[in-house]
Amino acid sequence: MNAILKPDLCGTRIPHKPDFTIDRPRDPHGTNLIFSFRSPGIIYTKNGLETAAAGDCMIHSVNFYQYHTGIPGAEKGYENDFLHVSPSAVAPLMRKLGLPYDTLLHTACPDILTPFIIELQAELLAEDAYTEKILLNLLERMFLNIARGRRILEKNRAVISSAERRYFQDFCRLREEILRDFRKDFTLTALARKVHLSPERFAVLYKKFFDATPYNELIEARIAHARRLLTASSLEVKEIASLCSWKDVHYFARIFRRKTGLTPSGFRSGTNRKEESSSSSTVRRKTGRTVF
Repeated sequence: MNAILKPDLCGTRIPHKPDFTIDRPRDPHGTNLIFSFRSPGIIYTKNGLETAAAGDCMIHSVNFYQYHTGIPGAEKGYENDFLHVSPSAVAPLMRKLGLPYDTLLHTACPDILTPFIIELQAELLAEDAYTEKILLNLLERMFLNIARGRRILEKNRAVISSAERRYFQDFCRLREEILRDFRKDFTLTALARKVHLSPERFAVLYKKFFDATPYNELIEARIAHARRLLTASSLEVKEIASLCSWKDVHYFARIFRRKTGLTPSGFRSGTNRKEESSSSSTVRRKTGRTVF
């Protein structure tokens, strides 16, 4: 069984009563609690008690005081997503992305963790020899999403108008839908209709909010899934193309090469060589054939 994440230590859309409070001196599982608010609440950070908005999240260090509660006088308690992750998986990502522990990270996207936790839970149910690698891949994507959401919000606060700002959370939800349901075929017209905008205006705002187009983000999500399947399965390239919503395997191969610099088969071969090299080194160390 993997030591990164347990299925009973993660969840999404968890509602609480107004008087519900988490109050504990440190993490009871010896893990990093990654916590995001889906509605306003109060949280203890390294700056003291702070009021969190929907989309705010925090990555707790193992021995940091954990305190979360609802807004005083509110009719409803806060709602949150959470997961407890092994420090050995979290620490390298925190260093790589320069994210701070025990600090409220503002993203304005209530679903900032949701699709990743759902994917992690699904993988935990189907646990096999590839699970640990897939969990690490999903966690890296989740941390990248937090870092990107934080950067985008900081940028947007400086450049978007108050009239544009009122659309931001709706766009965040649509973006999460695109990234979560990347196998679907989305159209600009259908997406724009959901926020009562013209396709032209929708495209302009999407680019302004996320520095990307819906089409490019959809393709990136599909390519990321293809990379996971090429790494962790023996499926034929044609099957992988279909699972990633490409009907034409040759078109899939061209897009994959454009995005990664490798053909799907070349990417898989490179991954397999690395694994064989790693396994060979491990065998030599265990058998004592190489002495240092």
